Amino acid sequence: MRCFLYLVVLLSLVNYTFSGSVQEYLTLTYDEKMALDKFRNLVRPYLGSAYMKEDIYLIRWIRVTNFDVQKAKQRLLENLRWRKANNMDTINTEDWSDMQLEYPLYTDTVDKEGRPVGTVNLGTWNFRRAAVTGKMPRMIRYFYKLLEESTQTVIRNQYKGANVTEFSLIMNLDGFNAIQHACPACLQAYRAFVTAYQNYYVGYTHKITLINTPPIFKTVLDVIQPLFTARTKEILKIFGPNKKEWQEYLDKEISRDALRPEYGGTRSD
Repeated sequence: MRCFLYLVVLLSLVNYTFSGSVQEYLTLTYDEKMALDKFRNLVRPYLGSAYMKEDIYLIRWIRVTNFDVQKAKQRLLENLRWRKANNMDTINTEDWSDMQLEYPLYTDTVDKEGRPVGTVNLGTWNFRRAAVTGKMPRMIRYFYKLLEESTQTVIRNQYKGANVTEFSLIMNLDGFNAIQHACPACLQAYRAFVTAYQNYYVGYTHKITLINTPPIFKTVLDVIQPLFTARTKEILKIFGPNKKEWQEYLDKEISRDALRPEYGGTRSD
């Protein structure tokens, strides 16, 4: 991967244009390449997992800080501390059968460009029940699992040669209501999700699409919107119950045979 990056930098200096998301993501100017080299040398002693040592991973942190090497180091080290504190390296090996039964989510779909797509019927989730039964911390960790699973799918696909750098999420809010989804204790789950994906999964999200969103969702949005970065505001697409509108949007991104009916698709498994 590193040898390929050097070639990308060299070609970018002569205005060569790549097609394909991985190549575009790896394309740097000479100054940016120097910043990346410095950043790599600074953080190398802290990196354990093999994928973290790849340039395509390191570039995410240097890009999000506008190639400020010291800020990138601080953000990456904070990420590593968070991962250690939450045992993120083994989260996908834990037994999630209880949560999957009551709060189903799937990461078995891809869009037309081959990006992994996570799908969640959020309207069927009973956040309030999780709160009153003391399972809210587990639900928040379950959100972390969704982010980690989606991210690791991207990384695995890259090792297989897939030309992808991001994943997408689709959340169906049909059935969303104030009692089950917008209680005061429920709001911490939304805040935790936004905080985790923005701070610890930098540059991995292509689109987050909400469909069948009712007016009551504004209660949640008022709480989490102040947390949004400019990037989140750009990639978040919110659609109401008008199926024609969100169907047309999703059809541009994902083939119908890759989506289940609740997302406008024809997949029948």
